[in-house]
Amino acid sequence: MRFSTPFAEMNLCNAVPEKGDLGVAGALRITPGDPASSLVSLRMHSRNPMTQMPQVGTKVVDEAGVGVIDEWITSLTGCP
Repeated sequence: MRFSTPFAEMNLCNAVPEKGDLGVAGALRITPGDPASSLVSLRMHSRNPMTQMPQVGTKVVDEAGVGVIDEWITSLTGCP
């Protein structure tokens, strides 16, 4: 994810994960309208060193930051 890369070109929305679904059947990288099925959100909520996002430099979940991302995912009605 880069600010300079248009969302439609990021291969995130409705994209099948390449490295597993964290045990959530049908999870996608970003599932429009559903943070609970979106790996971006699930990884941000995790503090498991093997699955968390960001992978280094944090030991606590940034609740405000994750809240913003979850609200954004919830607001998506589809993919560009």
